[in-house]
Amino acid sequence: MGLEELFVSVLIAGLSLVNATVAGAAWTRARDPRLLLVAAANVALLAVGALWAWGQLPGGPSEFATPSWPVLLLVLLGTLLFLGTALVPRRS
Repeated sequence: MGLEELFVSVLIAGLSLVNATVAGAAWTRARDPRLLLVAAANVALLAVGALWAWGQLPGGPSEFATPSWPVLLLVLLGTLLFLGTALVPRRS
């Protein structure tokens, strides 16, 4: 694995952090349980991205922390969909 996988892993973690923050802030204002679920799902994706980014660092990380391209791209797609979910306004 190389620099590209590290970039995608950090991108996943970053987008998940932004989305979890937006959804968490919206939840504190509206108390809509869907927003809390979106925030929790993004915290989980943040953990996955951080774990995979750790797997790219030198120093012999565990084997389970090594990412693969198909899994990284699927998680990136899920992160982008979650980001879109938090940004689309609710219908009244």
